[in-house]
Amino acid sequence: MLYANRSFASAYALGILALEEVGKVEMMDHVCFEAVLNDGSFRLKSDRMDHLFSRRMFYCHPNKQAWGVNSPRRKRVPAVERLIDDRNTLDRHKQDSIYVGFTQGRIRSPARFGATHAHRQLRYVLGAFERLGDLPFYGVFEESTRSTKKEAKRVCDELRVAFEGLRSPRHRGT
Repeated sequence: MLYANRSFASAYALGILALEEVGKVEMMDHVCFEAVLNDGSFRLKSDRMDHLFSRRMFYCHPNKQAWGVNSPRRKRVPAVERLIDDRNTLDRHKQDSIYVGFTQGRIRSPARFGATHAHRQLRYVLGAFERLGDLPFYGVFEESTRSTKKEAKRVCDELRVAFEGLRSPRHRGT
């Protein structure tokens, strides 16, 4: 809706936040899966809970962004993944697409993040949601059921249709 109404900077920021939420799900699933492998139980011991919900893991935005990537290695790395770097570029983009800033003697407006940034981020996060669609979520359920797979597919299909209805930034006037 933000993108369709030309609020590109806000759509970009929320797309980055969505990637962080995907990262939290991936992180939680990984820690719970490790507990099953190491302890033979779905219950997390207090040291694992402390680690999972520590500042370094759960509250560090670049960390959540990196967990959200969770994609196989390939020759050409998507721009979104290149922005998750040691300078926290993607996290700075998130902040800069919401707040007016002042750096290097210049006022920085969120408007500098246009349709291309937003469209790319939304496309990327849609792929992340689609990858999540069939996670077994070891901390909650042992495996997906037919109904959970069906629901995940329905939601992802709706998201895909909505995304495909957006005007690509390659078209003039976007």
